[in-house]
Amino acid sequence: MANPLMNDPVNNQIAELLSLALEHEITDDQIQQLNALVKNHPDRIQFAVNYLQLSSALKFSKKIAGMEQSWNAASPNPNAIMETLALMAEDEKLAPAVEPEIPLPEIQNIPPKKPEAPQVNYRIKKRTIASIAAIITIIFYIHFVQYSASKSKNSCVARLINTVDAQWETVSGNQTIATDLCPGPMKLTHGLAEIQLNSGVNVIIEAPTQFTLESSSQLFLQQGRLVAKIDNVTDNPFVVRSTHASIVDYGTEFGVQVDTVGNTLTHVYQGKVELRSGSNPLRFENSMVLVQNQAGLADNKGSFSSQEGLAGRFVRRHEFNTKAMAARGSAYHRWLAYRYQLQRDPDLVAYYTFERDSKNPDQLINMANATSGMLNGTLKAANPLALPIWTEGRWPQTTALLFDRSQKQYVQVPPNPAFSLNGPITVAAWVNCSGPDDGGHILSNRVGVRSLCNYQLGYRSPTYPEWKHGMHLSRKKDSQDKNNQIYSKTLPDVSGWVLIAATHDNQVVKFYLNGKRVDVKNWPVTQPLEEAGLMIGSDFSPDDPSRFNGKLSEIIIARRVFSEQEMAEMFQAGKP
Repeated sequence: MANPLMNDPVNNQIAELLSLALEHEITDDQIQQLNALVKNHPDRIQFAVNYLQLSSALKFSKKIAGMEQSWNAASPNPNAIMETLALMAEDEKLAPAVEPEIPLPEIQNIPPKKPEAPQVNYRIKKRTIASIAAIITIIFYIHFVQYSASKSKNSCVARLINTVDAQWETVSGNQTIATDLCPGPMKLTHGLAEIQLNSGVNVIIEAPTQFTLESSSQLFLQQGRLVAKIDNVTDNPFVVRSTHASIVDYGTEFGVQVDTVGNTLTHVYQGKVELRSGSNPLRFENSMVLVQNQAGLADNKGSFSSQEGLAGRFVRRHEFNTKAMAARGSAYHRWLAYRYQLQRDPDLVAYYTFERDSKNPDQLINMANATSGMLNGTLKAANPLALPIWTEGRWPQTTALLFDRSQKQYVQVPPNPAFSLNGPITVAAWVNCSGPDDGGHILSNRVGVRSLCNYQLGYRSPTYPEWKHGMHLSRKKDSQDKNNQIYSKTLPDVSGWVLIAATHDNQVVKFYLNGKRVDVKNWPVTQPLEEAGLMIGSDFSPDDPSRFNGKLSEIIIARRVFSEQEMAEMFQAGKP
Protein backbone atom coordinates (compact mmCIF):
# COMPACT_ATOMS: atom_id res chain seq x y z
CA MET A 1 0.00 0.00 0.00
CA ALA A 2 1.44 3.37 -1.00
CA ASN A 3 2.21 5.52 1.97
CA PRO A 4 5.06 8.07 2.25
CA LEU A 5 5.43 7.19 5.92
CA MET A 6 6.51 3.70 4.91
CA ASN A 7 9.88 5.20 3.89
CA ASP A 8 10.62 5.49 7.61
CA PRO A 9 12.50 2.34 8.81
CA VAL A 10 10.70 2.44 12.18
CA ASN A 11 7.30 2.62 10.48
CA ASN A 12 8.38 -0.32 8.34
CA GLN A 13 9.03 -2.32 11.53
CA ILE A 14 5.65 -1.27 12.95
CA ALA A 15 3.90 -2.31 9.75
CA GLU A 16 5.69 -5.67 9.75
CA LEU A 17 4.59 -6.38 13.32
CA LEU A 18 1.02 -5.27 12.62
CA SER A 19 0.99 -7.58 9.61
CA LEU A 20 1.90 -10.44 11.93
CA ALA A 21 -1.01 -9.43 14.15
CA LEU A 22 -3.34 -9.39 11.16
CA GLU A 23 -2.13 -12.89 10.27
CA HIS A 24 -2.55 -14.05 13.89
CA GLU A 25 1.19 -14.80 14.14
CA ILE A 26 2.33 -12.16 16.61
CA THR A 27 4.08 -13.38 19.77
CA ASP A 28 4.42 -11.93 23.26
CA ASP A 29 7.97 -10.79 22.60
CA GLN A 30 6.89 -9.12 19.38
CA ILE A 31 4.06 -7.38 21.23
CA GLN A 32 6.69 -6.00 23.63
CA GLN A 33 8.72 -4.93 20.62
CA LEU A 34 5.73 -3.11 19.16
CA ASN A 35 5.13 -1.50 22.56
CA ALA A 36 8.68 -0.16 22.55
CA LEU A 37 8.37 1.28 19.06
CA VAL A 38 5.14 3.24 19.66
CA LYS A 39 5.69 4.21 23.30
CA ASN A 40 5.55 8.00 23.74
CA HIS A 41 5.33 8.47 19.96
CA PRO A 42 1.83 9.74 18.98
CA ASP A 43 2.92 9.97 15.34
CA ARG A 44 3.80 6.26 15.30
CA ILE A 45 0.52 5.40 17.04
CA GLN A 46 -1.26 7.44 14.35
CA PHE A 47 0.60 5.51 11.66
CA ALA A 48 -0.39 2.19 13.28
CA VAL A 49 -4.05 3.24 13.42
CA ASN A 50 -4.03 4.29 9.76
CA TYR A 51 -2.26 1.10 8.75
CA LEU A 52 -4.78 -1.13 10.53
CA GLN A 53 -7.77 0.76 9.14
CA LEU A 54 -6.47 0.59 5.59
CA SER A 55 -5.58 -3.08 6.00
CA SER A 56 -9.08 -3.75 7.32
CA ALA A 57 -10.64 -1.96 4.36
CA LEU A 58 -8.62 -4.02 1.93
CA LYS A 59 -8.94 -7.42 3.61
CA PHE A 60 -12.30 -7.46 5.35
CA SER A 61 -15.89 -6.30 5.12
CA LYS A 62 -17.16 -2.75 4.91
CA LYS A 63 -18.66 -3.26 8.32
CA ILE A 64 -15.21 -3.60 9.85
CA ALA A 65 -13.78 -0.80 7.75
CA GLY A 66 -16.72 1.32 8.87
CA MET A 67 -15.21 1.69 12.32
CA GLU A 68 -13.58 4.84 10.94
CA GLN A 69 -16.86 6.61 11.69
CA SER A 70 -16.34 6.20 15.44
CA TRP A 71 -12.54 6.16 15.38
CA ASN A 72 -11.39 9.20 13.43
CA ALA A 73 -7.99 8.55 11.86
CA ALA A 74 -7.12 12.22 11.82
CA SER A 75 -7.48 12.57 15.57
CA PRO A 76 -7.80 9.40 17.67
CA ASN A 77 -10.34 9.91 20.43
CA PRO A 78 -10.04 7.72 23.55
CA ASN A 79 -13.84 7.72 24.06
CA ALA A 80 -14.47 6.66 20.48
CA ILE A 81 -11.78 3.99 20.80
CA MET A 82 -13.43 2.60 23.91
CA GLU A 83 -16.82 2.58 22.15
CA THR A 84 -15.30 0.59 19.30
CA LEU A 85 -13.73 -1.81 21.75
CA ALA A 86 -17.05 -2.27 23.57
CA LEU A 87 -18.87 -3.00 20.29
CA MET A 88 -16.21 -5.55 19.33
CA ALA A 89 -16.44 -7.23 22.74
CA GLU A 90 -20.26 -7.42 22.51
CA ASP A 91 -20.10 -8.90 19.02
CA GLU A 92 -17.47 -11.35 20.30
CA LYS A 93 -20.00 -12.90 22.69
CA LEU A 94 -22.32 -13.80 19.80
CA ALA A 95 -19.65 -15.43 17.63
CA PRO A 96 -19.43 -19.26 17.60
CA ALA A 97 -16.22 -20.93 18.81
CA VAL A 98 -13.96 -22.67 16.27
CA GLU A 99 -10.60 -24.37 16.29
CA PRO A 100 -7.80 -22.02 15.27
CA GLU A 101 -6.34 -22.70 11.82
CA ILE A 102 -3.03 -20.90 12.42
CA PRO A 103 -1.67 -21.40 15.95
CA LEU A 104 0.77 -18.99 17.57
CA PRO A 105 4.44 -19.92 16.97
CA GLU A 106 6.88 -19.96 19.88
CA ILE A 107 9.65 -17.48 19.16
CA GLN A 108 11.98 -19.07 21.70
CA ASN A 109 12.48 -22.05 19.40
CA ILE A 110 13.41 -19.79 16.45
CA PRO A 111 11.47 -22.00 14.00
CA PRO A 112 12.62 -22.44 10.40
CA LYS A 113 11.28 -20.31 7.61
CA LYS A 114 8.13 -22.44 7.13
CA PRO A 115 7.43 -24.16 10.45
CA GLU A 116 4.92 -26.90 10.87
CA ALA A 117 1.94 -25.80 12.95
CA PRO A 118 2.15 -27.34 16.44
CA GLN A 119 -0.91 -28.91 17.99
CA VAL A 120 -2.80 -26.78 20.51
CA ASN A 121 -5.71 -27.51 22.83
CA TYR A 122 -7.23 -24.09 23.37
CA ARG A 123 -10.19 -22.60 21.44
CA ILE A 124 -10.77 -19.03 20.30
CA LYS A 125 -13.84 -17.09 19.21
CA LYS A 126 -14.51 -16.68 15.52
CA ARG A 127 -13.64 -13.04 15.11
CA THR A 128 -11.85 -11.17 12.35
CA ILE A 129 -8.14 -10.85 12.94
CA ALA A 130 -8.49 -7.15 12.19
CA SER A 131 -10.47 -6.80 15.41
CA ILE A 132 -7.70 -8.53 17.37
CA ALA A 133 -5.08 -6.24 15.84
CA ALA A 134 -7.25 -3.18 16.55
CA ILE A 135 -7.67 -4.28 20.18
CA ILE A 136 -3.89 -4.66 20.49
CA THR A 137 -3.42 -1.14 19.12
CA ILE A 138 -6.03 0.25 21.51
CA ILE A 139 -4.18 -1.34 24.43
CA PHE A 140 -0.97 0.32 23.22
CA TYR A 141 -2.70 3.69 22.98
CA ILE A 142 -4.32 3.54 26.40
CA HIS A 143 -1.28 2.15 28.20
CA PHE A 144 1.50 4.17 26.63
CA VAL A 145 -0.15 7.48 25.83
CA GLN A 146 -2.70 7.97 28.63
CA TYR A 147 -0.73 6.20 31.37
CA SER A 148 2.94 6.64 30.34
CA ALA A 149 3.63 8.57 33.54
CA SER A 150 2.89 5.54 35.69
CA LYS A 151 5.55 3.12 34.43
CA SER A 152 5.79 -0.08 36.38
CA LYS A 153 9.01 -1.83 37.29
CA ASN A 154 7.48 -4.97 35.85
CA SER A 155 7.57 -3.37 32.35
CA CYS A 156 11.36 -2.91 32.49
CA VAL A 157 13.53 -5.41 30.67
CA ALA A 158 17.09 -4.47 31.72
CA ARG A 159 19.26 -2.55 34.15
CA LEU A 160 22.18 -0.18 33.60
CA ILE A 161 24.92 -1.67 35.78
CA ASN A 162 28.09 0.27 34.85
CA THR A 163 29.33 3.19 32.76
CA VAL A 164 32.62 4.87 31.79
CA ASP A 165 32.40 8.58 30.85
CA ALA A 166 28.92 7.89 29.47
CA GLN A 167 26.82 10.66 27.92
CA TRP A 168 23.29 10.07 26.65
CA GLU A 169 21.22 12.03 24.17
CA THR A 170 17.87 13.39 25.35
CA VAL A 171 16.03 10.55 23.61
CA SER A 172 16.90 8.45 26.64
CA GLY A 173 17.59 11.19 29.19
CA ASN A 174 20.14 11.07 31.98
CA GLN A 175 20.93 7.51 33.02
CA THR A 176 22.61 6.49 36.25
CA ILE A 177 23.99 3.17 37.45
CA ALA A 178 21.29 0.81 38.79
CA THR A 179 18.62 2.48 36.63
CA ASP A 180 15.92 0.08 35.42
CA LEU A 181 15.49 0.27 31.66
CA CYS A 182 12.14 -0.23 29.96
CA PRO A 183 11.61 -1.02 26.27
CA GLY A 184 12.38 1.97 24.09
CA PRO A 185 15.06 3.84 22.13
CA MET A 186 18.42 4.90 23.63
CA LYS A 187 21.41 6.79 22.25
CA LEU A 188 24.87 6.75 23.81
CA THR A 189 26.90 9.67 22.44
CA HIS A 190 30.12 9.27 24.46
CA GLY A 191 31.87 6.64 26.56
CA LEU A 192 30.80 3.11 27.41
CA ALA A 193 27.77 1.54 29.08
CA GLU A 194 27.10 -1.94 30.42
CA ILE A 195 23.53 -3.25 30.42
CA GLN A 196 22.26 -6.43 32.07
CA LEU A 197 19.06 -7.72 30.47
CA ASN A 198 16.54 -9.58 32.62
CA SER A 199 17.23 -12.71 30.59
CA GLY A 200 20.81 -12.68 31.91
CA VAL A 201 22.45 -11.30 28.75
CA ASN A 202 25.27 -8.82 29.37
CA VAL A 203 25.71 -6.10 26.73
CA ILE A 204 28.54 -3.56 26.45
CA ILE A 205 27.64 -0.51 24.35
CA GLU A 206 30.37 1.63 22.79
CA ALA A 207 29.56 5.22 21.79
CA PRO A 208 28.37 6.53 19.46
CA THR A 209 25.57 3.97 19.31
CA GLN A 210 21.81 4.21 18.82
CA PHE A 211 19.68 1.22 19.79
CA THR A 212 16.24 0.16 20.99
CA LEU A 213 15.57 -2.22 23.85
CA GLU A 214 12.74 -4.38 22.54
CA SER A 215 12.48 -7.10 25.19
CA SER A 216 14.62 -8.93 27.72
CA SER A 217 15.90 -11.12 24.90
CA GLN A 218 15.91 -8.80 21.89
CA LEU A 219 17.61 -5.55 20.90
CA PHE A 220 17.44 -3.44 17.74
CA LEU A 221 20.78 -1.82 16.76
CA GLN A 222 20.24 1.14 14.47
CA GLN A 223 23.90 2.17 14.33
CA GLY A 224 27.06 1.63 16.37
CA ARG A 225 28.82 -1.21 18.20
CA LEU A 226 28.06 -3.61 21.01
CA VAL A 227 29.34 -6.85 22.50
CA ALA A 228 26.84 -9.36 23.92
CA LYS A 229 27.83 -12.14 26.29
CA ILE A 230 25.46 -14.97 27.14
CA ASP A 231 26.72 -17.27 29.87
CA ASN A 232 23.72 -19.59 30.08
CA VAL A 233 21.92 -21.08 27.11
CA THR A 234 18.12 -20.84 27.47
CA ASP A 235 15.12 -21.85 25.39
CA ASN A 236 14.67 -18.21 24.41
CA PRO A 237 17.73 -17.12 22.36
CA PHE A 238 19.06 -13.57 22.40
CA VAL A 239 18.55 -11.66 19.14
CA VAL A 240 20.20 -8.51 17.83
CA ARG A 241 18.30 -7.00 14.92
CA SER A 242 19.37 -4.30 12.47
CA THR A 243 17.60 -2.76 9.49
CA HIS A 244 18.94 -5.39 7.09
CA ALA A 245 19.95 -8.38 9.23
CA SER A 246 19.52 -10.22 12.51
CA ILE A 247 21.89 -12.23 14.70
CA VAL A 248 20.54 -15.17 16.72
CA ASP A 249 22.86 -16.48 19.43
CA TYR A 250 23.30 -19.99 20.72
CA GLY A 251 25.06 -19.27 24.03
CA THR A 252 28.10 -17.21 23.16
CA GLU A 253 30.00 -13.91 23.13
CA PHE A 254 29.91 -11.86 19.96
CA GLY A 255 30.33 -8.29 18.71
CA VAL A 256 28.00 -6.48 16.31
CA GLN A 257 28.60 -3.33 14.30
CA VAL A 258 26.05 -1.51 12.14
CA ASP A 259 27.40 1.31 9.99
CA THR A 260 25.67 4.42 8.66
CA VAL A 261 24.25 2.64 5.60
CA GLY A 262 23.00 -0.44 7.44
CA ASN A 263 25.79 -2.95 6.75
CA THR A 264 25.83 -5.41 9.67
CA LEU A 265 29.08 -6.98 10.84
CA THR A 266 29.44 -9.62 13.55
CA HIS A 267 32.46 -11.37 15.06
CA VAL A 268 32.17 -14.44 17.31
CA TYR A 269 34.53 -14.68 20.29
CA GLN A 270 33.02 -17.81 21.80
CA GLY A 271 30.23 -20.22 20.89
CA LYS A 272 28.07 -19.88 17.80
CA VAL A 273 25.65 -17.43 16.20
CA GLU A 274 23.53 -17.40 13.07
CA LEU A 275 23.57 -14.30 10.89
CA ARG A 276 20.25 -14.00 9.03
CA SER A 277 19.17 -11.73 6.22
CA GLY A 278 16.39 -9.28 6.91
CA SER A 279 15.33 -7.58 10.11
CA ASN A 280 12.83 -10.29 11.09
CA PRO A 281 14.71 -13.27 12.59
CA LEU A 282 11.77 -15.57 11.78
CA ARG A 283 11.57 -14.68 8.10
CA PHE A 284 14.83 -14.75 6.17
CA GLU A 285 16.13 -15.76 2.76
CA ASN A 286 19.80 -16.37 3.62
CA SER A 287 21.79 -17.25 6.71
CA MET A 288 25.38 -17.84 7.78
CA VAL A 289 26.47 -19.85 10.84
CA LEU A 290 29.56 -18.42 12.54
CA VAL A 291 31.63 -20.08 15.26
CA GLN A 292 34.55 -18.96 17.42
CA ASN A 293 36.99 -16.53 15.71
CA GLN A 294 34.80 -16.26 12.61
CA ALA A 295 33.17 -13.07 11.34
CA GLY A 296 30.56 -12.27 8.73
CA LEU A 297 29.10 -9.24 6.97
CA ALA A 298 25.50 -8.82 5.82
CA ASP A 299 25.42 -5.77 3.58
CA ASN A 300 22.41 -3.54 3.06
CA LYS A 301 21.53 -5.42 -0.13
CA GLY A 302 21.28 -8.82 1.54
CA SER A 303 24.62 -10.25 0.42
CA PHE A 304 26.81 -12.21 2.87
CA SER A 305 30.61 -12.43 3.05
CA SER A 306 33.21 -13.79 5.46
CA GLN A 307 35.50 -11.30 7.23
CA GLU A 308 38.87 -11.55 8.99
CA GLY A 309 40.98 -9.61 11.47
CA LEU A 310 38.10 -8.20 13.52
CA ALA A 311 38.83 -9.65 16.96
CA GLY A 312 40.26 -6.37 18.26
CA ARG A 313 37.56 -4.12 16.85
CA PHE A 314 35.13 -4.33 19.78
CA VAL A 315 35.32 -3.30 23.45
CA ARG A 316 35.05 -6.43 25.57
CA ARG A 317 34.93 -7.03 29.32
CA HIS A 318 38.67 -6.67 30.05
CA GLU A 319 38.90 -3.38 28.12
CA PHE A 320 35.76 -2.04 29.79
CA ASN A 321 37.27 -2.80 33.21
CA THR A 322 40.56 -1.23 32.14
CA LYS A 323 38.87 2.02 31.15
CA ALA A 324 36.90 2.02 34.37
CA MET A 325 40.16 1.73 36.34
CA ALA A 326 41.75 4.47 34.23
CA ALA A 327 38.80 6.76 35.01
CA ARG A 328 39.54 6.18 38.70
CA GLY A 329 43.09 7.49 38.27
CA SER A 330 45.28 4.39 37.69
CA ALA A 331 48.27 5.46 35.56
CA TYR A 332 48.96 1.91 34.38
CA HIS A 333 45.36 1.38 33.29
CA ARG A 334 45.40 4.79 31.60
CA TRP A 335 48.21 3.53 29.37
CA LEU A 336 46.57 0.13 28.91
CA ALA A 337 43.34 1.78 27.76
CA TYR A 338 45.36 3.84 25.27
CA ARG A 339 47.09 0.67 24.08
CA TYR A 340 43.73 -0.92 23.24
CA GLN A 341 42.77 2.20 21.33
CA LEU A 342 46.05 2.47 19.42
CA GLN A 343 46.05 -1.21 18.44
CA ARG A 344 42.92 -0.61 16.35
CA ASP A 345 44.51 2.10 14.19
CA PRO A 346 44.42 0.66 10.64
CA ASP A 347 47.59 2.61 9.75
CA LEU A 348 49.59 1.02 12.55
CA VAL A 349 52.26 -1.14 10.90
CA ALA A 350 53.92 -2.53 14.03
CA TYR A 351 53.40 -2.01 17.75
CA TYR A 352 55.82 -3.52 20.24
CA THR A 353 54.73 -3.05 23.86
CA PHE A 354 57.66 -5.09 25.23
CA GLU A 355 55.40 -7.24 27.39
CA ARG A 356 57.22 -10.48 28.08
CA ASP A 357 55.47 -13.61 26.81
CA SER A 358 56.21 -16.24 29.46
CA LYS A 359 55.71 -19.02 26.89
CA ASN A 360 58.09 -17.37 24.40
CA PRO A 361 60.58 -15.32 26.46
CA ASP A 362 62.95 -14.86 23.51
CA GLN A 363 60.21 -13.30 21.38
CA LEU A 364 59.08 -9.66 21.01
CA ILE A 365 55.39 -9.72 20.04
CA ASN A 366 53.78 -7.29 17.60
CA MET A 367 50.46 -6.06 19.03
CA ALA A 368 49.09 -4.10 16.03
CA ASN A 369 45.69 -5.48 14.99
CA ALA A 370 46.33 -4.80 11.29
CA THR A 371 49.39 -7.08 11.28
CA SER A 372 48.46 -9.41 14.14
CA GLY A 373 50.32 -12.71 14.01
CA MET A 374 53.07 -11.18 11.86
CA LEU A 375 56.22 -9.10 12.45
CA ASN A 376 57.23 -10.76 15.72
CA GLY A 377 60.90 -10.35 16.63
CA THR A 378 63.53 -12.65 18.10
CA LEU A 379 66.03 -11.61 20.78
CA LYS A 380 69.62 -11.92 19.50
CA ALA A 381 73.22 -11.28 20.57
CA ALA A 382 76.74 -12.06 19.39
CA ASN A 383 76.82 -14.52 22.28
CA PRO A 384 73.55 -16.55 22.26
CA LEU A 385 73.81 -16.79 26.04
CA ALA A 386 73.88 -13.00 26.48
CA LEU A 387 70.52 -11.91 25.09
CA PRO A 388 68.84 -8.60 26.02
CA ILE A 389 67.50 -8.86 29.58
CA TRP A 390 63.84 -8.56 30.55
CA THR A 391 63.41 -6.01 33.32
CA GLU A 392 60.67 -3.91 34.95
CA GLY A 393 59.00 -1.43 32.64
CA ARG A 394 57.38 1.92 33.35
CA TRP A 395 55.05 0.26 35.88
CA PRO A 396 55.46 -2.85 38.02
CA GLN A 397 52.82 -4.59 35.85
CA THR A 398 54.91 -4.12 32.67
CA THR A 399 58.28 -5.26 31.35
CA ALA A 400 61.05 -3.74 29.24
CA LEU A 401 64.27 -4.90 27.56
CA LEU A 402 67.67 -3.83 28.83
CA PHE A 403 70.29 -3.64 26.05
CA ASP A 404 74.03 -3.80 26.66
CA ARG A 405 76.00 -2.33 23.74
CA SER A 406 79.13 -4.28 24.65
CA GLN A 407 77.26 -7.58 24.20
CA LYS A 408 76.08 -6.63 20.67
CA GLN A 409 72.44 -7.32 21.53
CA TYR A 410 69.45 -6.66 19.28
CA VAL A 411 65.98 -7.87 18.23
CA GLN A 412 65.56 -9.09 14.66
CA VAL A 413 62.31 -9.18 12.66
CA PRO A 414 62.39 -10.94 9.25
CA PRO A 415 61.75 -8.94 6.06
CA ASN A 416 58.09 -8.28 5.33
CA PRO A 417 56.41 -6.00 2.79
CA ALA A 418 54.29 -4.51 5.59
CA PHE A 419 57.43 -2.77 6.91
CA SER A 420 58.33 -1.21 3.59
CA LEU A 421 57.48 2.48 3.81
CA ASN A 422 58.86 5.31 1.70
CA GLY A 423 55.81 7.57 2.14
CA PRO A 424 54.45 9.34 5.25
CA ILE A 425 55.63 7.77 8.48
CA THR A 426 55.57 8.08 12.27
CA VAL A 427 58.12 6.32 14.46
CA ALA A 428 58.14 6.60 18.26
CA ALA A 429 59.73 4.85 21.23
CA TRP A 430 59.80 4.97 25.02
CA VAL A 431 63.43 4.86 26.12
CA ASN A 432 65.30 5.06 29.41
CA CYS A 433 68.76 6.57 29.04
CA SER A 434 69.94 7.15 32.59
CA GLY A 435 73.70 6.89 32.06
CA PRO A 436 75.99 9.13 29.98
CA ASP A 437 76.67 6.33 27.49
CA ASP A 438 73.02 5.34 27.05
CA GLY A 439 71.27 5.79 23.73
CA GLY A 440 71.92 4.74 20.14
CA HIS A 441 70.06 3.20 17.20
CA ILE A 442 66.53 2.33 18.33
CA LEU A 443 65.25 0.78 15.11
CA SER A 444 66.32 0.39 11.51
CA ASN A 445 64.40 -0.94 8.51
CA ARG A 446 66.96 -1.60 5.82
CA VAL A 447 67.84 -4.22 3.24
CA GLY A 448 71.14 -5.20 4.83
CA VAL A 449 74.60 -3.99 5.76
CA ARG A 450 75.61 -0.73 4.07
CA SER A 451 72.56 -0.64 1.76
CA LEU A 452 69.21 1.05 1.28
CA CYS A 453 67.48 2.12 4.50
CA ASN A 454 63.74 2.79 4.37
CA TYR A 455 63.86 4.47 7.79
CA GLN A 456 65.96 4.57 10.93
CA LEU A 457 65.38 6.24 14.32
CA GLY A 458 68.07 7.03 16.86
CA TYR A 459 68.47 8.97 20.12
CA ARG A 460 71.75 10.13 21.62
CA SER A 461 73.67 8.00 19.12
CA PRO A 462 77.48 8.25 19.46
CA THR A 463 78.22 7.80 15.74
CA TYR A 464 78.37 11.52 14.97
CA PRO A 465 78.88 14.44 17.39
CA GLU A 466 75.71 16.15 16.12
CA TRP A 467 73.65 13.03 16.98
CA LYS A 468 75.00 12.64 20.50
CA HIS A 469 72.66 15.20 22.10
CA GLY A 470 69.52 14.81 20.01
CA MET A 471 67.59 12.42 17.78
CA HIS A 472 67.92 11.55 14.12
CA LEU A 473 65.81 10.07 11.32
CA SER A 474 67.46 8.45 8.31
CA ARG A 475 65.89 7.50 4.96
CA LYS A 476 68.77 6.86 2.61
CA LYS A 477 69.61 5.05 -0.59
CA ASP A 478 72.91 3.62 0.70
CA SER A 479 75.37 3.99 3.55
CA GLN A 480 77.12 6.93 1.86
CA ASP A 481 73.92 8.92 1.37
CA LYS A 482 74.55 11.31 4.27
CA ASN A 483 72.25 14.00 2.89
CA ASN A 484 69.28 11.87 3.84
CA GLN A 485 70.12 11.59 7.51
CA ILE A 486 68.29 14.37 9.34
CA TYR A 487 68.98 15.18 12.97
CA SER A 488 67.37 17.48 15.49
CA LYS A 489 68.89 20.41 17.29
CA THR A 490 70.69 19.76 20.57
CA LEU A 491 68.25 18.63 23.22
CA PRO A 492 68.59 18.69 26.99
CA ASP A 493 69.60 15.40 28.58
CA VAL A 494 66.60 13.87 30.33
CA SER A 495 67.07 10.91 32.63
CA GLY A 496 64.49 8.21 33.23
CA TRP A 497 61.72 7.28 30.83
CA VAL A 498 61.20 9.63 27.86
CA LEU A 499 59.13 9.44 24.68
CA ILE A 500 61.04 10.29 21.52
CA ALA A 501 59.35 10.43 18.10
CA ALA A 502 59.69 11.69 14.55
CA THR A 503 57.24 12.16 11.68
CA HIS A 504 57.92 12.70 7.97
CA ASP A 505 55.43 13.47 5.20
CA ASN A 506 58.13 13.40 2.46
CA GLN A 507 58.42 17.19 2.75
CA VAL A 508 58.90 18.08 6.41
CA VAL A 509 60.31 16.16 9.36
CA LYS A 510 59.19 16.93 12.92
CA PHE A 511 60.92 15.78 16.09
CA TYR A 512 59.06 15.29 19.39
CA LEU A 513 60.30 14.90 22.95
CA ASN A 514 57.74 13.86 25.60
CA GLY A 515 54.83 14.74 23.34
CA LYS A 516 56.09 18.27 22.46
CA ARG A 517 57.49 19.29 19.08
CA VAL A 518 61.10 20.34 19.59
CA ASP A 519 62.30 20.81 16.01
CA VAL A 520 61.04 21.06 12.40
CA LYS A 521 63.14 20.75 9.23
CA ASN A 522 62.35 20.80 5.53
CA TRP A 523 63.20 17.43 4.04
CA PRO A 524 61.74 16.82 0.55
CA VAL A 525 62.70 13.24 -0.11
CA THR A 526 60.97 10.14 -1.50
CA GLN A 527 63.37 7.31 -2.17
CA PRO A 528 63.06 3.94 -3.92
CA LEU A 529 61.25 1.30 -1.90
CA GLU A 530 62.55 -2.17 -1.10
CA GLU A 531 61.32 -4.93 1.17
CA ALA A 532 63.42 -5.09 4.31
CA GLY A 533 63.58 -6.51 7.81
CA LEU A 534 63.56 -4.62 11.08
CA MET A 535 66.41 -4.41 13.55
CA ILE A 536 65.68 -3.09 17.06
CA GLY A 537 68.66 -1.89 19.08
CA SER A 538 71.11 -1.96 16.18
CA ASP A 539 71.69 -1.10 12.51
CA PHE A 540 72.56 -4.41 10.80
CA SER A 541 76.29 -3.69 10.81
CA PRO A 542 78.15 -6.32 12.90
CA ASP A 543 80.41 -3.58 14.26
CA ASP A 544 77.74 -0.90 14.66
CA PRO A 545 79.22 1.62 17.15
CA SER A 546 75.77 3.06 17.81
CA ARG A 547 74.06 -0.05 19.11
CA PHE A 548 71.48 0.91 21.69
CA ASN A 549 72.47 0.96 25.34
CA GLY A 550 69.71 1.31 27.94
CA LYS A 551 66.05 0.29 28.23
CA LEU A 552 63.26 0.15 25.64
CA SER A 553 59.62 -0.38 26.59
CA GLU A 554 57.50 0.57 23.58
CA ILE A 555 57.94 1.10 19.81
CA ILE A 556 55.35 2.43 17.36
CA ILE A 557 55.61 2.42 13.54
CA ALA A 558 52.73 3.86 11.48
CA ARG A 559 52.17 4.60 7.81
CA ARG A 560 50.82 8.09 8.42
CA VAL A 561 51.86 11.30 10.16
CA PHE A 562 50.48 11.61 13.68
CA SER A 563 49.23 15.08 14.57
CA GLU A 564 50.71 17.15 17.36
CA GLN A 565 47.58 16.45 19.39
CA GLU A 566 48.05 12.70 18.92
CA MET A 567 51.67 13.01 20.02
CA ALA A 568 50.62 14.83 23.18
CA GLU A 569 48.00 12.16 23.84
CA MET A 570 50.60 9.42 23.37
CA PHE A 571 52.81 10.98 26.02
CA GLN A 572 50.03 11.77 28.49
CA ALA A 573 48.71 8.21 28.23
CA GLY A 574 52.11 6.56 28.58
CA LYS A 575 54.01 8.66 31.09
CA PRO A 576 54.80 6.76 34.29
